[in-house]
Amino acid sequence: HTLISCEEYTMGPEYRFKKDLLKENVQPFSIRVSPDALFLADLHAHLSDSEIIGFLGGHYSLSEKCIYIQAAFPCKATDRVDAGDTDVEMDPVSQIYAREAISNHGLSVVGWYHSHPTFQPNPSVTDIENQASYQQLFQGDNESDNNRDEKEDASTSTMTASPFVGLIIGTYDGQNPTSESVMRWFHVVSKKAEGKKVNFPMQLKTTHRHF
Repeated sequence: HTLISCEEYTMGPEYRFKKDLLKENVQPFSIRVSPDALFLADLHAHLSDSEIIGFLGGHYSLSEKCIYIQAAFPCKATDRVDAGDTDVEMDPVSQIYAREAISNHGLSVVGWYHSHPTFQPNPSVTDIENQASYQQLFQGDNESDNNRDEKEDASTSTMTASPFVGLIIGTYDGQNPTSESVMRWFHVVSKKAEGKKVNFPMQLKTTHRHF
């Protein structure tokens, strides 16, 4: 169960519209999170000393290059033969119900969350691969209806710009500086390492706002 420290962008999302900067250095989109969504995800994480999992609903504005996260939707985890202390997978039936609920609220799936109850909220190798799979699965689905006519050519889209995020909530680890949960927002980008493409986790900056 290897944990990987997230790399950080050298420039925040406020530079995302600058054309003369290297894309690899700039967080490609901003993220605005409703406190209500964050509260529910944090509450869900505190209900168990095993890992929990859920989806994040909202919408992506292509013109603003901004993900608006408006609600958290707790999901059921698959049954585990161990205590569920490390790694978590979403139950397929629960995933279907959650996606229907998100759609019924007029939202899109823009992210997922899970907890690390007793260790630091850095993504594991499994978390990184799950994030990469989600980015591919939901790529193109997270544009607001108002922006569909501004859709970029699919051939130019990359994993770097895929508007789908992951949140890891660290709850009961004794290394946490306070009793408050540690929130780690991330996504993955594809980079070459030793001649192979490897998924690297990148830490993301967020802002909180009411909708």
